[in-house]
Amino acid sequence: MTVSTPDRWRRRAQALANISWWDAVFFVGVLVVGAIRFSILRSGGAPPTIDSGNWLAFADSMLGNGARSSSIVYPPVVPLLASAFAAVFGLVDGISLLGSLAAAMPAIGIYAALRYLRLGLGALVPGLLLLGARSVGEATAWGGFPQLIGFGLTPIVLVAVDRWLRSWSSGIALIAGSLFALVMAVSHFVALTVALAIVAMGLLALISPIGAVRDWRKGVKSL
Repeated sequence: MTVSTPDRWRRRAQALANISWWDAVFFVGVLVVGAIRFSILRSGGAPPTIDSGNWLAFADSMLGNGARSSSIVYPPVVPLLASAFAAVFGLVDGISLLGSLAAAMPAIGIYAALRYLRLGLGALVPGLLLLGARSVGEATAWGGFPQLIGFGLTPIVLVAVDRWLRSWSSGIALIAGSLFALVMAVSHFVALTVALAIVAMGLLALISPIGAVRDWRKGVKSL
């Protein structure tokens, strides 16, 4: 069924109306802090962090251009992103831009998860605190891009798993599984933490009489 033009514009206007002032504040905060971090990372005149060279070497090996042993494996997302950013923006600017984006991921992840749970100011405060956290800056400085991106995806994965445990929807299960696979492709260390959290959530759902699905076997069967 074709949606008429007035209905389409009405839906767009409604979507814009749902964007509140805390969304705008958080977006501006991400831009400002990201720009500051980008400026700091590129100020040295060389690619930031020693790990960036390793990621580029891993990416070359994945693409068949490197000399590293095929027995050395690493989650592919960050190396491939590093290679792509360096090719598009240049070596220094590309890795610096990737670093500033990775540093913003924990804040973006927690904000997106809490906003999905219909929190407003309760999402803005922890989001801004994570955005400017000293620990995030330190992790960025020593090259923890995979861990930062993985931690940014973690709250989104856990919210998706929670939705699945409450509904047993096969569609939500597919989304949650795909997000977890993405975490595994980013950082196996973070993926292990997420896996333990998912197991704990599943056990709590099975033993809790409140909010648990009565016929949990039906949910297991849907997998």
